[in-house]
Amino acid sequence: MGTVYLLALDFLAPHLPPVRDSNRDVQLLRAANLACQRHQAGISDRFLFNVYGACDQGQVAAALGSYGFPVLDLRFVGEDDELYCNDQGRVPWDMDKEDEIAEGLRRWVEDDHPGALPLAGPLVVGRDALEAYREVGWRWIGLEADGSEFDWPFDTGAFDKLLPCTHTRRAAIWLAVLQEGGDFNADDIECIPLEAFRAQTQAAALCEWLHRFEAGSGNGYNHFDPAEAAQALGMNGVLLGYEAAMAGGTPVDRIEEAEDESEARACVVLAVTQKYRTTVLSALMILGGDGALFFTLYASIWPKYDRRTDDAIDALLNLGEVAYGEIEAAWQFVSDGWHESVCAD
Repeated sequence: MGTVYLLALDFLAPHLPPVRDSNRDVQLLRAANLACQRHQAGISDRFLFNVYGACDQGQVAAALGSYGFPVLDLRFVGEDDELYCNDQGRVPWDMDKEDEIAEGLRRWVEDDHPGALPLAGPLVVGRDALEAYREVGWRWIGLEADGSEFDWPFDTGAFDKLLPCTHTRRAAIWLAVLQEGGDFNADDIECIPLEAFRAQTQAAALCEWLHRFEAGSGNGYNHFDPAEAAQALGMNGVLLGYEAAMAGGTPVDRIEEAEDESEARACVVLAVTQKYRTTVLSALMILGGDGALFFTLYASIWPKYDRRTDDAIDALLNLGEVAYGEIEAAWQFVSDGWHESVCAD
């Protein structure tokens, strides 16, 4: 499994085509060159250019197409013929303009790329090689699974159903992130039962963690069913018992209080997912740290298409539009890796 970037940018007609050798012109040339290099290496990042304002669409398409982005979706999202540049060379702010651009982006993401994760920026892994992308002020950045296969020791279709509703269509990208940020060897998984079991356990721990975030964020409840996860992912009962005994902790202590075999099995599974929670969180840090991970999770539930990613991050993390009390439980959950406020079912 691999990943590709989704990068969206908006243009206003009075600013097109970009002035030759201007900052924007150079940025686009460098980004297109990087995109071509990655495309030749088999990594086809996808780009959206939304153009707002009355213009000669053929001329604009030719100008933006000449940069050479290998996978480019160019869309004209509004034909306002009253746009103009003021004395400072800026186009005055206008609600209709912002709404049209936001709607164009929303359709591209939700209709064409529903399995993508919103990002705060490029992944930590390989970030230095993406400097040409990083210097562009993208309106929106996302990450999508590229469709390649990794031989997970479970039915990925079953994994989909274990995720909270917010992420059901994002199962492939979450597995890709887990793979890229983790330490998985396909040969070991195939040949060593304990390695296969640990891959299954990390997948279950990821599902549980995402469910807990849903509860902490106030978007839903913790619907993670440990026994169901163990069955769906094909966890070996003997290895479950072995790993639970090695892990110890509160879930194991609760086995004596279990009223039936199903409840006891759930305690065993939770003991094992608790053991691998830190491993999963370490893998997720390729998204860029606590703040970046929190933004990805929050924006997956409540996307902000009406502003640039940098502005959305600033408004969220610097409490520009939300009170700390509204996000406290979810933020503490991410920054601590776990928090008692979301532990109750």
